[in-house]
Amino acid sequence: MQKVRVFIVVLALSIVSAQAQEFSLPEGLSDLGNLGSMLEAIQKPAESNEQYRFDLIVVSETLNVAENTTSKLTQYFADEAFYVEIDQDNATVLDFDNQSIIIIDKKENTQRVVTTEFFKQMTQLGQSFIPNQGSTVSVKRIFKQDEVKQILGFDAELWKMEGDSNTADAWVARAIDFDFVAFSQKLLSLFDSAGGSMVVDFSELDGELPPGLPLEVTTYEDGRKDSVTKMLSVDESGATLDLSRYRKVSMLGL
Repeated sequence: MQKVRVFIVVLALSIVSAQAQEFSLPEGLSDLGNLGSMLEAIQKPAESNEQYRFDLIVVSETLNVAENTTSKLTQYFADEAFYVEIDQDNATVLDFDNQSIIIIDKKENTQRVVTTEFFKQMTQLGQSFIPNQGSTVSVKRIFKQDEVKQILGFDAELWKMEGDSNTADAWVARAIDFDFVAFSQKLLSLFDSAGGSMVVDFSELDGELPPGLPLEVTTYEDGRKDSVTKMLSVDESGATLDLSRYRKVSMLGL
């Protein structure tokens, strides 16, 4: 199997924060070339659809062990898009087909559509849209264990993943029709190397990756528990997102 660099879905919890609607340049910025590229990128038209149909809906909760804080997200998956409800007021759509990002403010009833190129330019300026949800895991070895447990009514198999200083235990349900490798490659088509802390790096790994959807993942940093992510619900009935209700505004609020 070709070496791939992918994202584990359950660790990709906060893709684009709606807080990015208001941003400022980093102190001491001297790279005016990057600034010019960012301003050029923000002026490029970004395409989006009025409706998106999603096949899989999951609700997840992540515990940041060091900070003793939890975050809960609802995520919607489809071939052409990924939708994340960050909280009751903010949500984000990643549109794979149009290579765009849609930032939704439910309270203001607005949507901001930008190209992924703008995201990359912002990342180069140090204004990453992705909050830190724990350490990046560089996976070099993966081992399927003989353990199986029931999670949300599904048989979940234990897979152990190891890197230089990071390890992870992932309980994966084969019965859920989801290919997180293919999904992750689509994320890579949007962000390239600008994935930030949500990246789980499999570039040095050969062999098969676990099929299905991870329902529970525990990560460790230097032997210490770093985070625990659990799926609270899985809905395979699907849903449609209608964006026509939200007024389009620019990233500058115009």
